[in-house]
Amino acid sequence: MLVSLPFGASASTKTVTSYPVSSGVNYSQYTYSGSSYINHLEVNLGDPHTKLKMGVPSPIAKTAPTLTLANRDSKEGNRVVGAVNASFFDMKTGMPMYLLSEGNEIVNGGVISQSNSYYVSHPIAFGVTKDGLAEIDNFNLGIQVGAKGNVYQMTGINRERQADETIIFTPQHYKKSTGSNEFGIEIVVETNAPITSTHYGQKVQGKVVKVRGYGEKAAVSIPSNGFVLSVHGKKGLERFKSLTVGDDVSLDLSIDDKWKDSQFMMASGPMLVKDGKRHITMDTSNWRATAKTARTAIAISKDKKQVHLVTVDSRSGYSNGMTLTQFANYLVSKGYDRALNFDGGGSTTMGIRKYGSNQVVLANRTTNASQRNISAIVEAVSTAPTGEPEIVSVSRSNIGEMLVGATATLKLNHVLDAHYNPIVPNASQLKVTSGKGTVEGTGLTYKAIKAGEDRIYVNYGSAEQSFPVKVVAEPAKLTVKASAKSVKPGEKINFTATPADASGKPIIYQPSQLTW
Repeated sequence: MLVSLPFGASASTKTVTSYPVSSGVNYSQYTYSGSSYINHLEVNLGDPHTKLKMGVPSPIAKTAPTLTLANRDSKEGNRVVGAVNASFFDMKTGMPMYLLSEGNEIVNGGVISQSNSYYVSHPIAFGVTKDGLAEIDNFNLGIQVGAKGNVYQMTGINRERQADETIIFTPQHYKKSTGSNEFGIEIVVETNAPITSTHYGQKVQGKVVKVRGYGEKAAVSIPSNGFVLSVHGKKGLERFKSLTVGDDVSLDLSIDDKWKDSQFMMASGPMLVKDGKRHITMDTSNWRATAKTARTAIAISKDKKQVHLVTVDSRSGYSNGMTLTQFANYLVSKGYDRALNFDGGGSTTMGIRKYGSNQVVLANRTTNASQRNISAIVEAVSTAPTGEPEIVSVSRSNIGEMLVGATATLKLNHVLDAHYNPIVPNASQLKVTSGKGTVEGTGLTYKAIKAGEDRIYVNYGSAEQSFPVKVVAEPAKLTVKASAKSVKPGEKINFTATPADASGKPIIYQPSQLTW
């Protein structure tokens, strides 16, 4: 495998490792400015076997580690080859904090903070649109309720009601009741048919069947054929306090055209890069931004076909992490067109598939030396089915000149197909030959037959690996050492003999080839 400096890298970037984990996904790790460890997954959406997907726990409020979610979703024809943590979440309830949707289905309603001292104070999302391209842009989620000739925009859907909010609860909420406190009113609306989905483009019409008044504490159940309007604050109460049983109420859900029919979308923030320049949509003097900590981001190219999943570590004795401004500057230096911040700190996690296994394993060093349970991930997926052997990797037990008659062994590391899917190896199918017949092989063992310089070929089906070999008739040097310089009658002394090549490096031989 060729290892090259990543595109746009400067003298302060040093590559530690870089290799493809599938036909459309490349993993790299490198240091930046000497102290920050960057882990990077480059995803080519132009590859026909490469997809990006969203992974969430089931049920949605049951958080799980990034690797657990990735391995749960990985199967033949849908191999998760890389993943990072994504959405921020409420550490008390486990619920994601911001909008998540898959297809047009609203998985989580989300909230937008009113203060730019928080990460998400603008409605911005990453997603894959209906044409299969990546996008990072603003969105406009429409949650409109019509009542008594007026239409009002709600502040959220299927999440906990906060102060001065009007929230809609549908049967797709993770709980059967709203859970809202008594400091508001709740209006139960039923329609003529079950509501089996909550999605963009949905329009429903129903009638009020129950009103829980202000100060009442009774739990309000969400009807399977309707929704609940949960109201708090002076403005909301003025709008809806006159609704009574029998009144008509409508609900209309919508999203911007660019996000309609998207494969998935995930709201997060702040935006870090826009049009190739630093563009941070939060107060960069706030402690959340100035802390040097672990960070996770997703970035896209201008043509929206290349997606970059990026983490920077923060762990004592390993990496200092970055401030948000430093992280944005780094992403700009890489030449990305747009970038969006994901949850960081102890949540920052990257998993990758390593050669020879379909298991997704940890790539970065997590802040707390363990994985945090999180609420959503972005998965890099290879849809290529497992094919015929194309890549074989072996390592030698010993490297050096071989003495005629000596044997050496190989270790079979892995066998992969053209898309880097692992193939369960069978050592008996391994064939070892040499171009000039200087060695002969059986399985994982090969023997030197005659002197000469040659090349050994290791074949597993059509997969091949080769390496040079030199066989000699006798060593150039023979060094004998004793365990002591003198010995008394009755004592023992040990001698060792080391055959070597002309430069003094040990050669490969059999102990039986030494005669004392």
